[in-house]
Amino acid sequence: MSALVAGGVVGLALPAAPLVAPGLGPAAVASSTYHCSGYDPCKQAGYSDGGYGAVSGRMYWRMYAGHNCTNYVAYRMIKAGMSTERPWSGSGMARNWGLAMANKTDQKPAVGAVAWWAAGDGVGSSGHVAVVEKVISPTSIQISEDSWSGTFHWRTITKTGSGWPTGFIHLADAKAPAPAPQTIVNATAPKVTGEPRVGSQLTATPGTWKTTGTTFAYQWLADGTPIPGATNETFTPARAQNGATLRVQVTASRSGWTSASAVSSPTGKVGEGVLTSSGAPSVQGVGQVGEVLTATSAGWSPQPSMTAFRWRADGKILPKQGGGAELTLTRDMLGKKISVTEIARAPGFAKGEATPSAPVGPVTAGEITTPQPFTASGQARVGASLQITPGTVAPAGASVRYAWLRDGKAIAGQSKPTYQVTAADAGSTIVGQARLSKGNYADVTKTFEFGSVSTASEMTVNAKSKRRAVALGIHLTAPGIGGINGTVTVRIAGQEVRGQVQDGFARVLVPDLRPGDRKVRVVYNGTTGVTGSTATTRVRVAR
Repeated sequence: MSALVAGGVVGLALPAAPLVAPGLGPAAVASSTYHCSGYDPCKQAGYSDGGYGAVSGRMYWRMYAGHNCTNYVAYRMIKAGMSTERPWSGSGMARNWGLAMANKTDQKPAVGAVAWWAAGDGVGSSGHVAVVEKVISPTSIQISEDSWSGTFHWRTITKTGSGWPTGFIHLADAKAPAPAPQTIVNATAPKVTGEPRVGSQLTATPGTWKTTGTTFAYQWLADGTPIPGATNETFTPARAQNGATLRVQVTASRSGWTSASAVSSPTGKVGEGVLTSSGAPSVQGVGQVGEVLTATSAGWSPQPSMTAFRWRADGKILPKQGGGAELTLTRDMLGKKISVTEIARAPGFAKGEATPSAPVGPVTAGEITTPQPFTASGQARVGASLQITPGTVAPAGASVRYAWLRDGKAIAGQSKPTYQVTAADAGSTIVGQARLSKGNYADVTKTFEFGSVSTASEMTVNAKSKRRAVALGIHLTAPGIGGINGTVTVRIAGQEVRGQVQDGFARVLVPDLRPGDRKVRVVYNGTTGVTGSTATTRVRVAR
């Protein structure tokens, strides 16, 4: 079976009957003495992980990456010269190793051999594997190991308590690394100082070492991977390292001794670099409509790959300026203060923005006057004509444009000095405007308010005789108005009765009338925007 599996899990439920390799009995009892825990602490104490800690994120022999006994031992076997392909098919669980490689498994410990625990032999149901680092005696060994949901250890096992291996798998004994008789030992880990940002220099200190007379070599790592060419005490992160965590690996060497390496703690993630402006840009030019302002950069550190100017009027960005250093002042900038800032960009760096320049302005322009004023005439009622009469304009040559507005919105197609009020204007407010314009001068708008447009009401009355009473049906309309409301007053033979108009209709009953021919008078009192009206009719009151 070639499925990806994990091994080295301890503390799982034990199977009913332990699995052992053919010809091997249950594991003997043993006791353990731990020497170190964790990749870095073990290295600092002189116990190597064979480089696994720096590459534990990869999978070997299709085992799960990270803290995992099978992945660690597979890595060590490959490093000892074995193939990157697992030497057996089927399960890769630790409990199966000694069974799958029974022809290479016995009870004899050897340096570089795989110490193997079958399921239930002092471990969980998944079994366990480790690397024999030293054979002290036939009943005492030193191993290195990693564990699922645990960490990396070196420990000595003596065959006097629980936990002696079920057997030893001899896969690459001759090539297994042996402890050097004289190994340089790190006392305190290297350190990295400086802010981890693109373009900001970091400095490494080698830490302290128990061996004197050593020389140091440096290798910077990004997310655990060596950075090509980064082999000095100082390193300046580039765009490629943005978002990565950095470490420095220091290798100590001395003639006649085995070199050793130590790795610093990781920095925080490398952030975007900072582009710093030397100051605010300056602006040359006069703040008048039609003039051209020119911006000059104050400079940047480090030098950006591109810059652009951003012009503002009263602090608001002016659109469609294209980032250029020149700005032509136009009439829509009248009365505003103009400033500029500079934007800088470079790969791996945050956008830089300089302090705004000192403002220029307020922008000025010529003034249009009307020595003889414009006037307006006409009444705001349906059917009437409204008129704007032009005066005189200085300077000569200024253009005049007319507009008419209904409730603040321009009425389409109305650009003459006269306007005919229509039913569509009923109840709305009509305003006329004359806008005076001339190049490099501020526009002047003359506004004339004609008020709310009124419309006349029209009334029809239907009177029906009842016994000693009259029933009236009243219908009211007005051009441009739908659904008139208000009140009506009905007068018959000295009696006066009021009725309510809703949506243009009212019904009124006048009781207690003497029989005979009677005149009926109906008065509508009007509402805002609708004038009142009167209607008369006659009706014979029945007995």
